[in-house]
Amino acid sequence: MKLTFMRIVVSTFLSLLGISQPVSALTLSEAIEDAIINNPEFRQEVKAYQAVEAEVRSAKGGFLPVIDLSAGIGHEEVNTPLTSSSGLMRRETAIRLTQNLFEGFSTESEIKRLSYRMDAQGYRAQTAANDVALKMAEAYISLLREQELMELAESNLDTHIKLLDQIEKRTAAGMGNQVEVDQAKARLALAQANFSSAKNNYFDARSAFHRVLGRAPDETIIKPKFHYP
Repeated sequence: MKLTFMRIVVSTFLSLLGISQPVSALTLSEAIEDAIINNPEFRQEVKAYQAVEAEVRSAKGGFLPVIDLSAGIGHEEVNTPLTSSSGLMRRETAIRLTQNLFEGFSTESEIKRLSYRMDAQGYRAQTAANDVALKMAEAYISLLREQELMELAESNLDTHIKLLDQIEKRTAAGMGNQVEVDQAKARLALAQANFSSAKNNYFDARSAFHRVLGRAPDETIIKPKFHYP
């Protein structure tokens, strides 16, 4: 299927976002473009648009002249009272040019009708693209957020592991007490639970990303930069 119309729809949508990102990672605009072009519902709408577009081109053919070319060749027997029977090879060609001058505006009406259908189908394709783009943007940003939260939770966990180690060493040296150790262990347990929860949320976000894009986010994804007019 030709992707010309799909590319136009996608490019128009992305230009409205005003997104600027480096090319070394999977950018938001690239993710949106891939998600739209590979979405079955959007492709079906584009296919329907192209079918109506072909009907419009066919209808416009009613304004064009029509050339009919015919040719023939065959053996012909000739037998008259004045001549003996003889065989001839007969060849003939004919060209006919016809031009429709007026047919009660039926061609114009048909073109208008089909053009309205084509415009309506184009809007349906645009709507489908917008829906996919919104889902992809939400999944992309959600994945970024959950990734950052997981990294923060992991960093917090590392901090509490180090802190507990320091408190235990101080206590062993007689500079602390068991209460401080127990409190540090409680804070560490909470940090571990938070990290586990953040990790689960991150993998849920990856799954949502995969469902929309059709593949896992193997490349690095980064925060998009928006340029406002």
